Amino acid sequence: DNSALAGEEIDATNATFEGLTGANSTLDQLFAIEDKITHATDNSTLGFIRVNPNNVYVTTNSGSVQRGIDAATTSNNINIATGNYTESVDINQSINLFFDDSTGVTISGNLTTSASDTIALSGILTASSINFSDPLILLNNVNFTATTGNINLSTVDSETGENNNLTVNSGTGNITFNDQIGNTQPLGNINVTGNEINVNNTVKGIGILTLQPSTTTQNILFGGTDSGSNSNLDLTTTELNLLQDGFSQILIGNSNGTGNIILGTGIAINDPTI
Repeated sequence: DNSALAGEEIDATNATFEGLTGANSTLDQLFAIEDKITHATDNSTLGFIRVNPNNVYVTTNSGSVQRGIDAATTSNNINIATGNYTESVDINQSINLFFDDSTGVTISGNLTTSASDTIALSGILTASSINFSDPLILLNNVNFTATTGNINLSTVDSETGENNNLTVNSGTGNITFNDQIGNTQPLGNINVTGNEINVNNTVKGIGILTLQPSTTTQNILFGGTDSGSNSNLDLTTTELNLLQDGFSQILIGNSNGTGNIILGTGIAINDPTI
């Protein structure tokens, strides 16, 4: 049957694989177990075989982060092995995603969200563009890179009791913080690299905040109003005043930049700024 047990979940949490149950296996062993099973993460018309409670495992052999998300239930952990995945991905429910945190995960298409609820995430993710329209919790340090498009983030907080780091790099694209960053639980270091950075709400952290253009020759307009020019990284007075007190340091620009820094007016920053 080409649609065997489609939409059904099979409990294999007590099954043994080479003498190990899912609960007694390491992450690498669980990825290896995943590669021995053909089920919903390989083919969406098949049922899902769960080998570890509350967890889903995705590898490049299963081939799809999206199928892993679709096979999950709310609040599940989606563990995603390093590698390249040829697809676009929509996170359509409230889940915890653990992208590989060593060499990372690359999605060839766009990453979007439509959960209408909080999504939690950790690790290194590269995609064509990244658009979070839902609140995001950082379970550990997170690194986002967009290869051809923009990065848009809604509310972002660190996990309760932690101050995790956020690195965001859109290359020559834009980065937009559409809602509060670190308001409920401050972040640690925040490193933002893009040729246009838009700050539409408060940003709060306890580490180093770095704001820098991708293009080293680009001018930085520091304060004042938006110039409307693509040749400038515009950090307007309104945006700078949304940077909350508490950062250990604020760094503007990068060490090998050759563009000019143009100072505007009306700036009030309480943290040490370079």
